[in-house]
Amino acid sequence: MSKVRVVHEIGEVSEESWDAAVSRYGGSVYHRHAWLRSVEAAEMVDIEARHLVLEDEGRIVGLAPLYLTRHCPKLEMFRKHYVTAGIGDAPMLIGHSMYAQSSELLAAGEHERGLLLDEILALWQAEAADRILAFPLVPGDSPLLSDLRRHGFTTGLLSCTNLLETPWDTFEDYLAHLPGTRRRNITKGILRSERAGVTAEVQRGCADLELLASMVRRTAEHHGSPVFFDTGFLTAVVEAFGSSAVTITVRGRGEPILTCLALDAGGEVAPWCIGFDYTSLGEFGQYNYLYATLIRFAVENGRRQVNFGRSTYYIKRKYGCRQRPVYAAMAAPAAARRTVEDWVSAIDAHARTELAEVGLPAPAHTELLRAT
Repeated sequence: MSKVRVVHEIGEVSEESWDAAVSRYGGSVYHRHAWLRSVEAAEMVDIEARHLVLEDEGRIVGLAPLYLTRHCPKLEMFRKHYVTAGIGDAPMLIGHSMYAQSSELLAAGEHERGLLLDEILALWQAEAADRILAFPLVPGDSPLLSDLRRHGFTTGLLSCTNLLETPWDTFEDYLAHLPGTRRRNITKGILRSERAGVTAEVQRGCADLELLASMVRRTAEHHGSPVFFDTGFLTAVVEAFGSSAVTITVRGRGEPILTCLALDAGGEVAPWCIGFDYTSLGEFGQYNYLYATLIRFAVENGRRQVNFGRSTYYIKRKYGCRQRPVYAAMAAPAAARRTVEDWVSAIDAHARTELAEVGLPAPAHTELLRAT
């Protein structure tokens, strides 16, 4: 007999059993215990955990990270700066975080996934029926997307996550597999940066977080977006991940021009937070140099893939990434239903335009399903 329990903080479940289930059912670094622990410790977000754990005779057979979200800078950006939502600052029940790259239910099979989704819908009606229930980043190839559509969720393309599988033994093998034009372009960029005095330092479990936070603020100012990461949030991540938190500092003639905090867990490397000096890009090419450094790190450490996150398609395609579509899926109370439908429709249109502008094909258009 399977039983579901609601977890109000990730510390109620042992890291060993949680992460074993994440690995068993194909989760990402953003589903792992350390990630959820660091998000819950961060003061930048105002959230309450409602994680669902499905157990059968003491063994975890399903997980559903879920947060009642009152404030989140990433969510604010999507509501006010990416595509205007028109729903103000209303709290949302989110599975599970706009900071993650995937909204997934991790389960042993279709039956267990169905049980988890039924429990989420019941919890929504019991605790947050007047709020939007959102799965903002559902992979297009996930069975969860079809499940949500069957339950009447409004869905639309949000973006694509850029993934690079890294099966090579050496960085030179990676370069050799690329088409000649790309290989020459990347190699030329690396040599150009190094001739300009660029170096990269890779550190595990420690970093100059004040420097990283200041670089992040500079990047946010350049884009006119909210600041997504402060020193406290970055500290929480480094403390939770320990040696699996990897900081890359790129310097130009000795001066820091880019910093990146990457998460290295479960065979996946995910550059989660990047800040850099835009004014020196033309001189040093540090963004390209970071990508080469991350790929070299993943290959030399035997990792299976680099998750380069969303958007910025031109450079990520150049390095060989494949694009995995992710969809926003939302259900809303009657009073907000039309507004949510319009918002998701605008998100879908924005995502398709973004892909078209860089010559990437968009997934086949699926008529937005209306929540009933």
